Amino acid sequence: MVKRESRVGRDADYLFARGTAAARAGQRRRALRLFTQLVTRYPDHEQGWLWLAYLSQDPARARLCLRRVLQINPRNAQAVRRLRRLDSRSVARRTSLYSPHVLGYWLLAALALLLLGGLAARLWSPQGPESSGPVTPYLPPTAVVVPTPTPAPAQLIADALPRLEQAWQARDWPSAAALLDGFALLDPSYPGLDAARCDTYVNWARDLAAQGKVQEAYRRYRYATQVCRDPRSARAERLLALRYLSGRWRYEHGMWQGAVVALEEVHAANPDYADTRSLLAASYVAHARSLLDEGRLSAARMACEAAVNVKPDDDDATALCKRIRAMPTPTPTPVPFTKPRKLIEVDISEQRMYVWEGKKLLYKWVCSTGEPGRDTAVGRFRILDKIPEAWASTWNLRMPYWLGIYYVGPLENGIHALPILPNGQTLWAGYLGSRVSFGCIILSTENARTLYYWADIGTPVWIHR
Repeated sequence: MVKRESRVGRDADYLFARGTAAARAGQRRRALRLFTQLVTRYPDHEQGWLWLAYLSQDPARARLCLRRVLQINPRNAQAVRRLRRLDSRSVARRTSLYSPHVLGYWLLAALALLLLGGLAARLWSPQGPESSGPVTPYLPPTAVVVPTPTPAPAQLIADALPRLEQAWQARDWPSAAALLDGFALLDPSYPGLDAARCDTYVNWARDLAAQGKVQEAYRRYRYATQVCRDPRSARAERLLALRYLSGRWRYEHGMWQGAVVALEEVHAANPDYADTRSLLAASYVAHARSLLDEGRLSAARMACEAAVNVKPDDDDATALCKRIRAMPTPTPTPVPFTKPRKLIEVDISEQRMYVWEGKKLLYKWVCSTGEPGRDTAVGRFRILDKIPEAWASTWNLRMPYWLGIYYVGPLENGIHALPILPNGQTLWAGYLGSRVSFGCIILSTENARTLYYWADIGTPVWIHR
């Protein structure tokens, strides 16, 4: 309980600090939005309500905020002074017509009307101007000032609901969000308000993402996670947007491998998210070209085939794959085996992998090697290449955390995580420890990820029975 309360306190302090910073920087609308979020989530935040009263340009709304402050703390001197000032201004406006100077003018005007009325009555009386009968002058009715009552918050919200419905129908999310933020300021406990704000911000973010404006969508998802009672869905979509932005940033900065890893996650969750398909294919093509420049032909071919699988109509990927396939497969140069600092040992008879660093055994994992007839080769090898997620065009499989170790004709065998079928299902799940693969060495996804980031290009691999 203490830990949760401290977290809540930090969240309130964070919103309050951002709101005050925006207000002092002259960003009134941003400050209003932040303080509205603060008092919506923490209705008893005295200073938040006080700031809203100072920022509000509507006297009626400012009075509501100040009264809320006095409900929380009846001794708040600032709220009392501010409320008195607002009330005095209102009274001054209502009584300005009765000030001494204006009252004198009114009296003179009334006297003039009396004289003119009497004269007109005498001139137009049926008895004529010489008649001595009584004359009743016409007097205008006395103006009575009737104070207009301030509508209750519920009534103000009810009057604005048709405009909110129109904004929803037109998918005008900025207008809908502004109306709902105003409702939260008037009555934070209004029925259905939280759900409406949550749906508005989430749909706004989705439309922005569909338009390719993922940066703006990410900001709206952040607001949604703050107002939704169950923010899990909004949080998941926010993380997806963040992953996309991470992949795009890496692509723009030439970090092809990192871009592939980030964008593959987005592609697996939603292939049609913004321009993920095109961006991922372009990342694979750029990565394949960089591998080709390094002389890593097999890895370049896999990256290129992955690009074609993601976007079959990509002309750059198709042309690059055609050029790579026409290149002769290089014959690996034997490297004399020396006692390594790092070593990966695979025991086929036990279906186990041992990961050594010096004389220390770091990991002992269950693995799966090639099925009978497609046996994993035995011998001493080295890691030739690393690919975050390789593509096996022969079997139409995705192979996460690929570590290539030796060639079988034009193909390369390696170590990787449980492969993934085109429909998203995991192949051979539950069969680790048995000889089931097509020749590669299979690990669980978690263990393959650990090995991928631990091993280096050139790390020795010893496979034996």
